Amino acid sequence: MKTAVTIVRYSIIVLLIAAIVPSLYTRFFPALQLTAEASEVPIKPYPIVFFDLYTQRGGMGPGIPGGEFAPGENVALYVNMTSNGLPVENRIILFEIEGPANSCILTTVTNSSGIASATFMIPLDLAQDKVLGTWCVTAQTGLDMDTVGDTLNLEVLPIIHAPEFPTLTVLLLAFILTLAITIILKRKSRQLKVAADNLVQKADLTRLVSRNATL
Repeated sequence: MKTAVTIVRYSIIVLLIAAIVPSLYTRFFPALQLTAEASEVPIKPYPIVFFDLYTQRGGMGPGIPGGEFAPGENVALYVNMTSNGLPVENRIILFEIEGPANSCILTTVTNSSGIASATFMIPLDLAQDKVLGTWCVTAQTGLDMDTVGDTLNLEVLPIIHAPEFPTLTVLLLAFILTLAITIILKRKSRQLKVAADNLVQKADLTRLVSRNATL
């Protein structure tokens, strides 16, 4: 009889513990519960972004310069942007151009191929020390609360002019050359005509001698 009563008591205690412990666990250990729930949420992979700035004369790839230009030339800037291998469309691209003495900012948007383009001109009416040298171009945009970008350098070199001859001198040289060629051709033509006449005379003389000998 005592054994049955003991079993009943223990059973009641176990049921009470089973009812109380979960509420205590939730009340006193909420951080553990949140951690367990968070571990069940799948982790979103971070996108692999490709962002490359270049010009019409170079710059594709890391550390590649953008080429050489002269004052007065147009520089075409391009950005190729992809995320996980797919083009990123409608992304605002900010170009910052810094020269030896001036700077400017341009904005554009990527197209359906993930390409953005903008153009600026190297000043022609400024002093050489304000134009010639290294220009730095930076392109950047925002992606998922982060900033991605690329930088390249391009060189502006002085214009090398070919030596110019006065127009009158060029015309005089052309006239003298044409006259000399004409005189040479006429002299050669006269010599050829004389040689041809001599051959004809020799042929006639040979035929005459041959005819007399036959008679």
